[in-house]
Amino acid sequence: MARCRGGGVFAAFSLSAVGVLLLNSSVVHSQLLPVVINTWPFVNANYKAVQVVLKNGSHLDAVEAGCSECEVEQCDGTVGYGGSPDEKGQTTLDAMIMDGVKRPVIDSKNHDTIGMIVIDEMGRIACGTSTNGASHKIPGRVGDSPIAGAGCYVDQDVGGAAATGDGDLMMRFLPAYQAVEGMKQGLTPTKAVLEALNRIIAYHPDFSGALIAVNVTGHYGAAYHGFSSFHYTVFNPELKNSTVINAEVY
Repeated sequence: MARCRGGGVFAAFSLSAVGVLLLNSSVVHSQLLPVVINTWPFVNANYKAVQVVLKNGSHLDAVEAGCSECEVEQCDGTVGYGGSPDEKGQTTLDAMIMDGVKRPVIDSKNHDTIGMIVIDEMGRIACGTSTNGASHKIPGRVGDSPIAGAGCYVDQDVGGAAATGDGDLMMRFLPAYQAVEGMKQGLTPTKAVLEALNRIIAYHPDFSGALIAVNVTGHYGAAYHGFSSFHYTVFNPELKNSTVINAEVY
């Protein structure tokens, strides 16, 4: 995979587009770290990222490993080889990684959707997305997943968020960025994602999407709108295993 999809309100990982942000700042220590959180009940992807972190691998490598696992497993039929095709029947992967310096996009291949945030034991944060994009899209279309602030966003001093759902709307409202800014203003992760979703719902009540968020101390939250349900996966020292959690509907 080149380094680096939810109901009611949800967060996701996309394989036709991959985005990773990494920002450096002060070291943060917390009993809730390390933490790995991703959209959807993609337990194996979460576990893969956890193994990297627990073996002292970098947070960026952990995000890459987790997203790559979803590509291999073709999670939900929307990530990886044989995923959602464009109108010509081709599946593509748009991928990028940012760790302070933008790196080249790596290969266009057959692929689809997941969003992940990793904070290692030292408080270093990375987020990533990967997706095939909308089914039967116009060839060359780029959705929200690789857009900073739409697919995912991190601030080293605050935390990170990742989104999934109606990408055309999320690109306009940048919900991942808004959720992180909400945490920066003192909101809990859950309140931050609810506020970010509300900005979209106020104008588009039929919107379907979800958000996950985690702050630098390892506290996390998620919410969704328009889906019948949305589940996400979390690992931290308290949970001990990659655990699927029901998100709050809004």
